[in-house]
Amino acid sequence: MYWKTPSLKYSVKKATDILISYGTFFLPFLLIALALGTYRLNLENVLLEAIAVRRDIMYFCWYVPFYCLTVFLLPIVARLLTDSPLVDISIVLIMQVVLAICSKIVLNAYLSDLLEGLYAWFPSVLIGYIAAKYALLDKIEEGIIGRPNKWMSVPIYLALLMVPFMRRAVTFELVFVDYFRQPVSEFVNELIFIFFIYGLFNILWVIKQTRFHRILERIGEVSLEMWFVHGIFFNTSKEYKQGILYAPKSPIFVFVWGCLLCYGMAKLVEPIIKTLTKKKNTLLRLEL
Repeated sequence: MYWKTPSLKYSVKKATDILISYGTFFLPFLLIALALGTYRLNLENVLLEAIAVRRDIMYFCWYVPFYCLTVFLLPIVARLLTDSPLVDISIVLIMQVVLAICSKIVLNAYLSDLLEGLYAWFPSVLIGYIAAKYALLDKIEEGIIGRPNKWMSVPIYLALLMVPFMRRAVTFELVFVDYFRQPVSEFVNELIFIFFIYGLFNILWVIKQTRFHRILERIGEVSLEMWFVHGIFFNTSKEYKQGILYAPKSPIFVFVWGCLLCYGMAKLVEPIIKTLTKKKNTLLRLEL
């Protein structure tokens, strides 16, 4: 796991992996937009789109630059952390406040957008990192594993899933300085989100005991690619494509139809991505 051996090589590999997957969809989507006349070719815009800083073509791909920044920041932050979970969590809180301040004072729109993404999600990554480092979920598991039937713990898992949605019942009136209220509130949300993840993980474990888990596994294999694909129905050329997505009319059938479309396109492109990624790793000597 990454938390055990954070390294620059690993960061380069993961960042270039997602960029190759992203680029494999971006190029044809760009050509489609140009052919339809819904995108004005501009070198600066294309370069910014190529790394998902601007997103007219790859509409929902804010996660790409965030992910790349995250995998490069993690080795640095990992060296700041200590052997004390309380100290580590305090460091995350400080980072949350610093990122909040930086995102407000930076004037460049693209840089501000990147900082907003880091402020919103990077502390969550660090909380997950810390949870893995100190085996927090394993310790929670130890308190439940003794039950005679794990299925009896399903109500507990469902309750844990609801914890993040009850956060507004725990208002943070102790934070008197308004400017710090939001960062601290977000930080607490990130802490309790651990329980949501744990509950979700175990609900999926229950599902795994059924045949339905095979469907989830198949979707999970190309989930990133499906996420890239679905943006084509909402990007700058959406008026030409949403008719295909919404053809079934009923919201439920639209959802199922959309999943099938995205899954089919993702599976078609998957071999290309795997080939390009393998060649890239060989060329750059990034095999782990």
